[in-house]
Amino acid sequence: MDKSQSTANLNLSPADKQSIEGLLGNLSENDNSDSKNFLDNFANQQDSGWKRYVNGIYNHPKTWWVGIIHLQMLMGIWGPQY
Repeated sequence: MDKSQSTANLNLSPADKQSIEGLLGNLSENDNSDSKNFLDNFANQQDSGWKRYVNGIYNHPKTWWVGIIHLQMLMGIWGPQY
């Protein structure tokens, strides 16, 4: 693409430029408030990591113990054959 074609696409009327600037300004303001709201809600509604871990032990003991035994086998605690 030559230079004349690339600049022809960028010629906007002043009204269009104002519309685009307004849209970009609104998007940036909305992004900040949406991000802040998401982080606030996520932090307030989620349990802490240790609490989720302990709940997992209590609610899913079989899978928790299988995971512990698997880690022990990977570390070689049960012997080299595992």
